Amino acid sequence: WATAQARLLEGQLRGDRNRQREALQSILKHSPGQTDAMGQLANILLVDGDYAQAAQWLEKSARLEPGRIETWNTLAYALAYGLKFQEARAAVAEYRKRAPSDPNAADTAGE
Repeated sequence: WATAQARLLEGQLRGDRNRQREALQSILKHSPGQTDAMGQLANILLVDGDYAQAAQWLEKSARLEPGRIETWNTLAYALAYGLKFQEARAAVAEYRKRAPSDPNAADTAGE
């Protein structure tokens, strides 16, 4: 765990997404419920264009911590980028349900 955390920090400091991805995967192997690590990994995967895998991590994170609205937002984008429009709409609907007064939810729905 400590080694993976050190590799993650090193990857962040160097801007090395591959090292960060490997470290986050190791962290999640040892602590599979770490939603922060899931979100970080998903963001790296999004930047790398791996929308399907990013969406899988975000869906898992959303199941574990459904009240975390930023996860629903990012999930909607990952699904839309992966051309999964029906699923993206469902993620936006869940986001809007959980944060009805958040203007970003309406913005996400319009993009």
